[in-house]
Order: sequence, then structure tokens, then C-alpha cells
Amino acid sequence: MDHPTVRTMLIEFFEQRAEWRRQKATESDDPRDARSARGLLDVADYVRDLPDDDPRLRRIEAMNVDASGEPRETLVVGDGATAVAVDFRYADILEDPDALLTRFAAKMEADGSALYAEGRTLAEIAGDVGSDQPMAALLAVRYLGEHVDGWEERAVTLAREAGWSWDRIATVLGRTRQSVWSKHRDGAGRNVIGGAIATTTRAARKVRSVLEAVPQPSFGHGRDAAQASPDAPDAVGPEVGPAGAPEVVPAT
Repeated sequence: MDHPTVRTMLIEFFEQRAEWRRQKATESDDPRDARSARGLLDVADYVRDLPDDDPRLRRIEAMNVDASGEPRETLVVGDGATAVAVDFRYADILEDPDALLTRFAAKMEADGSALYAEGRTLAEIAGDVGSDQPMAALLAVRYLGEHVDGWEERAVTLAREAGWSWDRIATVLGRTRQSVWSKHRDGAGRNVIGGAIATTTRAARKVRSVLEAVPQPSFGHGRDAAQASPDAPDAVGPEVGPAGAPEVVPAT
């Protein structure tokens, strides 16, 4: 049996969402639900009249595949694309089916990695990086890339709470102290000790008290005092500002 076309699946999807809105309208007696239901039927009619080579149809078709790259028999829609659809003309009576479909296609692409990863372990996703299937390999790389910053933040926080210095963390990550501190100072840049947060060592606090008594130099190119924090580790040695005073780097 032939697979349904992406056009057929889209029409069915918007008609189902319209029916959901219609039922909501009967329950709530809210005119916005009824308006949205009629609008979603307009979108279904709009999709029905599109030419076969419409680029949005092709984009949605390209994302509606399984990890091996095979077309799905049903349209699998993520949370982002579903939210875009069900809100059509709920608040804005002038929303246009053409613009809605463009946003819907973009959300289908944005939801792609989350749908791919649903129900899969991290080990399985990492394994797909070496897959012979292009779709699986690409989606795995995308998913890992989208989440690596969060995993790094967790790892750095874990290390700081275990007493690791910025030097040691940066060495393990293969980066400079300055870049690691700048990226994680607002999250992992603090030691959690017995439920209290210690933002500096005793030595760094002493340095800060001295520096606070000195007028701050005016840096060019938009640099502000926060970027010149005495807590910041220096990757390449002391930095000398216009006033000639080197920036002091804490031990941790």
C-alpha cells in the first residue's frame, strides 16, 4: 500500500486540530475557540491547493522520517509545531494560512532532534554518530550539539562543588581559565559549602577590598566593570589597563 503524501497527512492534522478546537468551543462557549477552529479548516484548504513543489511541503516531508531516513506513515508533530497550529487565529483574527504554514515548517525542523531523541538513551544517540544512515548521524550530532552546553555546565558545577580550581577544570576541558570562568562564572563559578555559597576565597576578598578603594579606569570598546572583575582568572598573564594597574588573579 502506498504511503500517504505529506499533503494528505498535513490536511488530516489541521482538520483534527480544528475538531479539537470546535469541541473546546462547545465546552467553553469561548468565541476564540470557534474562530480558531474555522481558521484551522482554512489552513487545511490552503494546504490542499498548494503546488506539489511548495518548499514548505518539501521541508516538512524531509523531517517526517524515522532515524533510518525512511518516510513515516503518519505525521509526527512535536510540541513546538503543535502549539503554533492550535493557536492559529485564537488571539489574532488576521493570522494568515500562508504565514502559519511557514512557521509550522520551521517548528517541525526545530522539533526534529527532540523527536529523534524521544525514548532513546544517551548511549544510543552517541552511537548513532557513527551510523551509516545519514539521517540518524545528522540528528545525533545535532542533538548532542544542542545539549553539550548544559552538560558542560553540570560537569563544571560538579567539579567546583568538589573543590576543583578553575585552572584544573580548564586543563581538563582543554581551554583557558579565562574562557571557562567567563562562561560559567554565574552558575558553576561558586563553591557550595554546607548550603551556603562562597563566591570568593579569603585572599580574593582581600584583593577586592583593596581594588574597591581604587578609582576604576575607563575601558574603551564597551568594556564595563563587571568584565574586569578581580575574580576572573587570567589566561595569558596580568592585564594592564589604561591606569597601569595589573588585574589581580585569584588562586582558584
